[in-house]
Amino acid sequence: QFNAVSVSSSDQKLTADNEWYEHVSNLYPEDIYQAQLDKRLGEHFCGDGTCNSDEDCITCPEDCGGCPICEDVNSDGFINVIDLAMVIFVQSRHQGDPYWHAYDHMDMTGDGMINFYDVSAIINNMGQVC
Repeated sequence: QFNAVSVSSSDQKLTADNEWYEHVSNLYPEDIYQAQLDKRLGEHFCGDGTCNSDEDCITCPEDCGGCPICEDVNSDGFINVIDLAMVIFVQSRHQGDPYWHAYDHMDMTGDGMINFYDVSAIINNMGQVC
């Protein structure tokens, strides 16, 4: 029904039929309209369900998923015995403890407690660079 979109191969300018533009732009905010236009053109964009080469967990978590947790507790860039010792030292702390905010970054599993699973996460990734 709508002569939706045409692409000029010579200058790569996109033109949309006024009727289609008015129809779509009245239904969607501008960013969603642009996504719909990109989808009709077959172009990729953040939120299209595919993690494309110019997207990653930081720039487009919608398509690529969240970034993995780095078990580098002391932020020195390495997962090593120092990180392991720090987590073992505070093992058994849990959400709700006084000063939990000082320990929550050591909860590698995100379960609200520092335990064997967090120690295991560090051991399993020992030697990696973050």
